[in-house]
Amino acid sequence: MSSITTEITEYTPTAQALAEFRQRYENAVFPVATTEGMRKAIEARREIRETRVALEAKRKEIKEPALRRCQLIDAEAKRITAELEALENPIDAQIKAEQERKEREKREAAEREQRRQAAVTETFRRLSSYVAQAVGKSSAEIRQQEANLREWKPDLSIMTEAELAQFDADIQLTYGQLIHMAVDAEAREAEQARMAAERAELERQQAELRRQQEEARAAVEAAEKAAREAQEAQAKAEREKAEAERRAELERVQREQEAIRAREQAEAAERERIEREARQEAERKAAEERAARESAERAQAEERARAEAAEAARLEAEERARFNAMSLLDAAKLALAELASRGASRTDAYKALAAQIQMHQGN
Repeated sequence: MSSITTEITEYTPTAQALAEFRQRYENAVFPVATTEGMRKAIEARREIRETRVALEAKRKEIKEPALRRCQLIDAEAKRITAELEALENPIDAQIKAEQERKEREKREAAEREQRRQAAVTETFRRLSSYVAQAVGKSSAEIRQQEANLREWKPDLSIMTEAELAQFDADIQLTYGQLIHMAVDAEAREAEQARMAAERAELERQQAELRRQQEEARAAVEAAEKAAREAQEAQAKAEREKAEAERRAELERVQREQEAIRAREQAEAAERERIEREARQEAERKAAEERAARESAERAQAEERARAEAAEAARLEAEERARFNAMSLLDAAKLALAELASRGASRTDAYKALAAQIQMHQGN
């Protein structure tokens, strides 16, 4: 059996017993199905268990002094540590308080600087807003912005020397920009006023021209109306004359027919019974002749009416061509002469046209 060693001297017998048990029982298979085999297995387990229990008892035995030593070591270290901490903690508190004070002052200084920079940024932003708010405004509004800028009293004590120098340069630049914008706006407004006056004058002239054109057109229309009325009156008179002539002719024909009938009746009084049929035939022929004459007369009347209409259309076309070829003033003069020739010089149309022509000639 090989020698078994261990760092714990008190465990040497147990280690030797372990080596012996390993040789005897390692990979051992007991015939526990038999009484003898079961007995040997129980005996082997008892040996190993007793050795294990003895080892646990030995461990507690040899550890007890060491455990008491460890407890003493821990308790003494805890006591000394508490006394050391009682000395260390006030010093540590002073160090930490100072470190916290410096950190707090650093944070406060950073916050003050941040607020200062924000205030400086806001001051520069507001300075730039004077120009931005003046864009597209009137000259009076831009001058007011310049006045507002001069009245503005920003806190310059928060600025560094570099920031003050930059602010002085920016505010002078802003004054210059506002003045330049005001001058440009005043020039632009003067130009707009001039253009507005020109537009107003042009509109007035155009309105006057339209008025004159309307008056001339009204005069021409009045002349044309007077001419139409005169032509219509003449045509009506001619139609009435033709109608009277036609009626007179019809009456003459009727009188002649009546005279013929009376003569025939007188001459045929004695022959009436014998010549009734002949007389009836004569009457039929006479009726046809009357119808033929009336048809011819109607055709003649229609032909005269067509000729009169054609003549009137020709005259109207010539008159219209003559009117189209002349100016409005000449047309008005011609219409005035036409009215005078027709004896219409006392009509309202004649007087209105004459007044318009006189006014235009005076202009």
